[in-house]
Amino acid sequence: MKSTLLFSTFLILSACASGAKHLSSIDSSVSKIASGSGEQGRVELEQLCKAGSTAACALTGERKIELRKQLPIMQGVTSSTQSRFVVVVPRHEVLNYFVRAPGGTLVKLTSERVEHAGFASAVDQLEAFNLSTKMAYELIVIGPDGLLWDRRSFRALDTGRHRARLALVSGTDPLEKKGVWSQLLAQKPDVIFLLGDVVNPKRDSATNSSTPSQIWDQYLETWSKIDLFKADPLVPTLAVWDDQDFGKLNGDRTFDLRDTSAKLFLSFFHQRKATSEFTPGPGVSSWWNAFGAHFAFLDNRTFRSPNGLDLPDQTHFGAEGESWLKEQLATSREPTFLISGDPFFGSENSFEAFHPKRLKTQVSEWSKFKEPILFMSGNGKLSEILKVPAAQLGYPTYELTASGIGTSLMIVELIRSDRNFIQIDAQAFSPDRKQLYQKPLTVKH
Repeated sequence: MKSTLLFSTFLILSACASGAKHLSSIDSSVSKIASGSGEQGRVELEQLCKAGSTAACALTGERKIELRKQLPIMQGVTSSTQSRFVVVVPRHEVLNYFVRAPGGTLVKLTSERVEHAGFASAVDQLEAFNLSTKMAYELIVIGPDGLLWDRRSFRALDTGRHRARLALVSGTDPLEKKGVWSQLLAQKPDVIFLLGDVVNPKRDSATNSSTPSQIWDQYLETWSKIDLFKADPLVPTLAVWDDQDFGKLNGDRTFDLRDTSAKLFLSFFHQRKATSEFTPGPGVSSWWNAFGAHFAFLDNRTFRSPNGLDLPDQTHFGAEGESWLKEQLATSREPTFLISGDPFFGSENSFEAFHPKRLKTQVSEWSKFKEPILFMSGNGKLSEILKVPAAQLGYPTYELTASGIGTSLMIVELIRSDRNFIQIDAQAFSPDRKQLYQKPLTVKH
């Protein structure tokens, strides 16, 4: 028995040593390719591939390679030259990430690790630069054993064009009907918007709130089970939250774990850093310029005043959120979509959705801006297109509310977006792929 254990230990140590040696050789070869000695670096990778390194084989462009382990991967904020990624990884493993471009150009990415105490899985956040919309890339993940763990194709996003295909999703429970995510991906959206209740963690029945560990655990379960994070090619995805992600049912600014919940949300959505087109705002809010329009993802929980109280400062997005949004709209020269995890005007609107008095005040403020405003929201039991009458903002507009993905899927096609004018086409599909409706919409200030 003792000799068997010694032999097994020897095999493990040998495998680790071999993996480390392969990784060192791979880094050396990639450095040569990046520094101009491309041919020599490629020859070295081919030799490593013949020696059994599946990672080296992937870096040379070979396609038929067995993955060591598929990981949950999400492509996040993306532009015509840049893209971010989130990868769920084993906490005690150090992984290596490379981007491979057509023609064999290789770039090693630097990862930022985010962990939560007591869990075996962590999150790596990555960012790739100097991309081109004319190329298809590969994200290659190499394990500490020197083997290929995962690979995904992805593209940069031409945010300068004035046409785009957007998928709106509310609620991503991993127990949803099979096939709904493959249906979404089959629609070939340019971008996916997750509009709240991305996760539904366990809650204490007395307080209706979740602990940070329960929230982290639910993120891990959701990322490991739904097909969005197994997709190839990857699809750029942006998100905003609602009360379930926030960690307290119908939660507001009195929730003592609100800042911790925001850190957890931003661990799985790489939306903390600014780019030339993407600006983080208060809480988990953000502002994105793309496709001839602006998209304001609003934080409807962090600064929200408690429900059921008639407070002088009663507010939905908080003084911080309202002030920030006003500043963004003041500089806007294109149509803007205001996006929230719960409805603005929709049929589910109640005192818990948007404080009526504050909504009236906010609509009065929004009506002063020169560019048209449209609305997107989540938390709906059904997909809905609601016409907002001209009496509200001074011109007729619309709110598009996405239901849980197990109920229906909403696709919004941006057809034309110019100053004072936007034209879209909204469609909804049932889980069995039947089209529920299709509606062309035009908004002109």
